[in-house]
Parts: sequence; C-alpha cells; structure tokens
Amino acid sequence: MRRLYSILWANRSFIFFLLLELAALFIYIRQNSNQKIRFFAALNEVTGRIDAAAFKVRSLQNLSQSNADLHLDNAALKSLLFYQSKFQYEIPFKTENKGRFSFIPGQIVHARLNGLRNYLLIDKGSNSGINAGFGIVDSRGVLGLVTEVSPNYSRIMPAANIDFKLGVRIKQSRYIGLLEWDGKETNTVNINDIPEFVEVETGDSLLTIGNEGVFPAGVPVAEVVSATRNTETGFWEIRARLFADPRSSLYVYAVENRWDNEIESLIEEQE
Repeated sequence: MRRLYSILWANRSFIFFLLLELAALFIYIRQNSNQKIRFFAALNEVTGRIDAAAFKVRSLQNLSQSNADLHLDNAALKSLLFYQSKFQYEIPFKTENKGRFSFIPGQIVHARLNGLRNYLLIDKGSNSGINAGFGIVDSRGVLGLVTEVSPNYSRIMPAANIDFKLGVRIKQSRYIGLLEWDGKETNTVNINDIPEFVEVETGDSLLTIGNEGVFPAGVPVAEVVSATRNTETGFWEIRARLFADPRSSLYVYAVENRWDNEIESLIEEQE
C-alpha cells in the first residue's frame, strides 16, 4: 500500500492534468449536443466490440464443452448401431437391463504407447462399476483389457502390449489363432497357431471367439495385411492391422459380462 501511495505521489502532476482534461472534455460534450451524440456513439462502439470479443471467448469455451459432449453422444450412438447390427442383440446401457453384456462409457485421459508394456487410462473406475478383467472396446472393435482400477480411473492394457494375448477367429474360415504383439507398430499384431492348410487371404477379418467371457463373440479385432506359409513349422505367419488403433481411440466402452460370476461359481463347483 505504501508503494502505491509513493507511485501516486510521484505522478501527482500528471494525474492532476489528466483529471483536468477529463473535466474539460465532460463540460465540452455536455454543452455541445452534436459532440455528445458522437461521444456516446463511439463509447457504444467500443463497449460493443469488447462485449462481442468477450462473447466469442465464452462461446468458444462453451463450444469446446459442447463438442466433447457431442463426441460422447456420437460414440454411444455409433457403438449402439455397430453392436446391434453385428451381433443382433441390444446393448443394455441401463443397469436394470438383464442382458448378458453391458457397456460402460468412458474416455481415454492418458496414453503411454512408446514402450513394450504400454497402457491407457480412462476416466471411469470402480465407482462406475468397472473391475479388473473387463474388456475395452471402441466403436471399431477390441481395444484392450482392464488391469487395474481405482474409484475414478481404470488402467487398460491395449493389444499393443507384449503381455496381451487374445484368441481370435478368422471370419472367413472360422479357424482359431492367438493374437500377440511383437513390440513394433502399435496398430499391427501377429496371429499365431493357424495351420498352413487353412485358407488365409489379405483382407480377412479376425473376430473375438467369445468363449473366454470377456468379449461377446464376433467383435471385430483386426484385418489380415500379410500372410506367409512357413513350411518348416506348418503354420501361417500372419500380420494383422487392429481395427481399434490405440493411438486414435478416445471414447471407449468397458464390457461387463453380467453372467461371469455365475459361470465362475459353476466352474469352481466342478473343480
């Protein structure tokens, strides 16, 4: 406060001069109707421009939020249409629905994709009903598996992780192989254990088997981009491109198998 007083006192002459100029301007405008009109017109123009600029800033902020909301709604609609058209069953978004699988929407908030054990984080956790072991999909297909959860976040192991393994079926021939990542491109995987007598072609689709209980059967996973017979091993060497590229995914769904506990209890009883 003392410094402010010092600044004002040091500039007292200029401040006094400025006040005199403002007073003279006020008297001049008040006594001259034409100048009064011009002054208030200019003042309105300035304040109008300031208000317009402020409105644009607020509009951009609201647009950003609206855009995010629109993307989430769009992702939900795409997933609904996608799964209903592919698998002919209704996605039970509401918790009271008694379907086998339910889908919990979320958004990727962090990604580490430059190593061998890559991971993603989504903004939903145990408070939203997500548990470790849930599958993760987006509107294009399988993305990964939930490995850890906190109340508000979940850690995802994507297909681009050397620990990720998933049984897949070739759509055209229905033969089953094992999907694994070789640590190279994050959108490309290897498909192993397909015998060389099976017909495999570039462009063949790979789908989930469904018997592991994590994903519904028939969810798209990848597309074959190259296939070479290995006569020494008797198996194909297949490279496939993931439909759900972890580098471009944003809005996702955690897949809950509502019958999982029932299935596990029956298995435990038999063992």
